[in-house]
Amino acid sequence: MATPSNARAVKSLNKSSGRRRFVFKTLSQRVEEIDIDVYRSLDPLKAEPSEGSSFFRDCLVEYRICIAYSLNHFPYY
Repeated sequence: MATPSNARAVKSLNKSSGRRRFVFKTLSQRVEEIDIDVYRSLDPLKAEPSEGSSFFRDCLVEYRICIAYSLNHFPYY
């Protein structure tokens, strides 16, 4: 059961007055309200994988280097 304080909190969300307080929005209205914060990566994108390799292999090698670094610098118990 809702307590009086919960009821006040919910009522405080209702900023408009009148009968049509809760109206379903169309998809286009909801899409307009989306705020996307776009950022750009500072890492350069490679156009081609390394010689004789693939993007997948390059990522595995980079992952292995990151894991080795973290194991050497962050002791585990």
